[in-house]
Amino acid sequence: MYQLPLHLLQMGNGFSHTDNRIYDYRDQSTTINDHRKFAGNSTHNETHFHGPVYYNDIQIAIAHDGTNSELPISRLAEIIRSAGPDGIGHLADVFQLDSGKKQSAFSAARNGDATRAGQIMLEAGREKMRESTRKLSADAGGRKSLKSVHGSFVNAPEPGTEVRLAHGSAGHLANWYIEDWGAKVVLKARGGPNKPGRFLQAHANGRVDLSYKNPHDWVNQMWKPFQNGDGSWSLLSVHGGWLSARQDGSLCTVGNCDEWEHFWL
Repeated sequence: MYQLPLHLLQMGNGFSHTDNRIYDYRDQSTTINDHRKFAGNSTHNETHFHGPVYYNDIQIAIAHDGTNSELPISRLAEIIRSAGPDGIGHLADVFQLDSGKKQSAFSAARNGDATRAGQIMLEAGREKMRESTRKLSADAGGRKSLKSVHGSFVNAPEPGTEVRLAHGSAGHLANWYIEDWGAKVVLKARGGPNKPGRFLQAHANGRVDLSYKNPHDWVNQMWKPFQNGDGSWSLLSVHGGWLSARQDGSLCTVGNCDEWEHFWL
């Protein structure tokens, strides 16, 4: 996935070039806050762009995918204004801009339009999400199970809205149908095309459960897929939190993506 030099995590009024180590774009394990905090408790009121604020801004902006995105765009614009030319170049690499879009973003920033520069970067990031979504739904090929790093499977007991992790072989309760909803996916428990079912959903407070509502009417059921270098997938909710498998068998969303947020099909 995307990578950032460490000095991008230390943004205040410019950069602090103190270390050239590389950190994964989604790995927030080195932060000034508890790296297992719920996404709903993210601290967006800090005055400096430390790692967790910077990452969460990008996560939430991409997760919104054009809806209710005024705040994320404005936050990204602030980051661009603080970054300087070198920092903007690194941001362009984060969003994997091609040469044309990279030049457009540079030009907008030079002309003082940091908002436009941010929009260019976000559009590129969202296109990567669309590519990942198409790949995940194609790779899934219908019903699949989701295995956590703990060796447990995401299960949807019947009936009800509870979702939990279970060890052992993946039985019928661990079957999910992964549907492509255009730059997002929905996960339907034991479902199939055009069939009713229960959908995996994330709440703003970090809670994860199932919903009988149609995803057309309930955005909590939408997830953004990221493929990791180890072949696993991570799922980002519309609230900017990552689906996380806990050791006690529960599921929730958290503000950081680490090994507990990796799932294998």
